[in-house]
Amino acid sequence: MRYPYHVFCWLLLSLLFASTAPAQPLGSLNATPDPRTSVLGSVRTAAAGDPTAWGSNPATIADSATVGAFLSNRNAPWIEGEIGYSEIGMWWSNPSYGAVSINYSHLGLGEVQQVFQNGQLGAIVRSYDDLLSVTIASPSIEGFRVGATVKQFTTSTLAVFGSDSGFSSNLPVYGSGVWLDAGATYQLPLTLHGNAEGPLCFGVAVRDLGGDMTYDEPSIQTPIATWLNLGAALTIPFPEFEGAIGVGVGTSLQLTSVDGLSAPTSGDRQNQFDAGLQLQAYGLSLRLGLHRQTVDDPYAEQSTLSPRYGFGVNLPLRQLGINAPLILDFDYGLLPLNARASFTTEQNVHALQLRASFLL
Repeated sequence: MRYPYHVFCWLLLSLLFASTAPAQPLGSLNATPDPRTSVLGSVRTAAAGDPTAWGSNPATIADSATVGAFLSNRNAPWIEGEIGYSEIGMWWSNPSYGAVSINYSHLGLGEVQQVFQNGQLGAIVRSYDDLLSVTIASPSIEGFRVGATVKQFTTSTLAVFGSDSGFSSNLPVYGSGVWLDAGATYQLPLTLHGNAEGPLCFGVAVRDLGGDMTYDEPSIQTPIATWLNLGAALTIPFPEFEGAIGVGVGTSLQLTSVDGLSAPTSGDRQNQFDAGLQLQAYGLSLRLGLHRQTVDDPYAEQSTLSPRYGFGVNLPLRQLGINAPLILDFDYGLLPLNARASFTTEQNVHALQLRASFLL
């Protein structure tokens, strides 16, 4: 991509601080390529027993007897170019001992070509983010589970090729930091449909507890916002269809702003609200999410209810006559873009995930 000098300056600054501003939908510190989370949002704070919901609430990875791995991918078409997330994770979970997971995600922000006003070409700049996290969660104690995630985040901007003039003389730029997420879930069993038991689950999590993002060159520090996630989800089982209906609500509240002031005293406060519906039958899932947020960005229009869609396929190999305790899951999520705030002709974000689970 080629950009004139003044546009290049704006893009470079945007890339440098993409992960520090809470409104920014790109930073992998505050976003995930997981299709279920992409569709259902903060409802996933109450997704007990799901090892891929660690980004919403670390306590959710517990409550299953499985070991497994997953691979996720999601495009991020906020400007033209090859921009997108990828994530890989592994977990081990035991109802008696709790659970642990390790996850790595990479956000490639593509390349931009610096072009001066006289037409001379400058540097080609590449930017990307990396996030490495470790999550642990406790077993159920009277229906309660607690968990914590330690996250090491780095962001890099470097000149792949170019002259020593202009911005290229200030590259590379690296930023890093360590943050903590902490959360809990409570699961209340209810008899809702015949003799089948359907859980009502509540979740709460505090995300991104820690210091500032520190950049080495230029030597600066920028604050990272802390968030509070709240969610509730009810599952109504239907054994005759080998499925269930799940409904839930959730919210994500910004507790601190990027200028270091408390959110209630700052105009930078950003809140998100979500509602979700999931229909499951015979290994197939359909999902509908409704999302509302208090800021305007490429993913949603301010104070407008935005629909999000998804589906999933659950395939136990034993149903195919293969005697192996392996379950394969495929999930897809679609997020319509806010055309007024997008810089591309793309209309949707696509999120994909393949997961393999071994029953213990």
